[in-house]
Amino acid sequence: MRDQLRVAHGHRKRKLYGSLSFIVCLVIRVVLIRSVYLALFLPFVLFVLRSSYSLAILVGLVTCAHAAFQYLVTLLPSRRCVTWISYTYFGYSIMFSGFLLNLRTLPPLLGVLSILRWGYGSVIYTWLHGKSFQCDGAGNTSYCYTGDDYLAMEGLENESVVSSALILVVLGASMMGLLFLLWSLRNA
Repeated sequence: MRDQLRVAHGHRKRKLYGSLSFIVCLVIRVVLIRSVYLALFLPFVLFVLRSSYSLAILVGLVTCAHAAFQYLVTLLPSRRCVTWISYTYFGYSIMFSGFLLNLRTLPPLLGVLSILRWGYGSVIYTWLHGKSFQCDGAGNTSYCYTGDDYLAMEGLENESVVSSALILVVLGASMMGLLFLLWSLRNA
């Protein structure tokens, strides 16, 4: 990624093309590469599509938003800093997505800043909302929750695929816009 930005920076200095052309091509490239990845993992993709179209949409949006973040951090001056921030944010996203830590026990801002939280929360909501589960008999030693009880316990009761998809699209587009702005200012 860093090499691509360096080459694009050199092309821009020689006035071969502008920042907007680079960003448009970059967005197309990210989407096409993600589509090739989907084709390579066709059995998994077919399973996901049979399970839920919303899951497929959210997986695609999460990967595109994450790619936008990776391109954005490549503008940092050192490779070590880029690697450190990328890995730190990826770990942060996993921890505060609602999968490892209960969102009810955290300040709301921590979950909101996680890209993975938007995908995970709405998929879990889609799969569990309105579902009732049976306990395993009179001698049951485990807790008996409905899907809505579990969602409320985890802090995911207000999720929806539409709002999460919209947030991921806005987040990815704003990161690409910020990349465009920073790259334009850097070359001015």
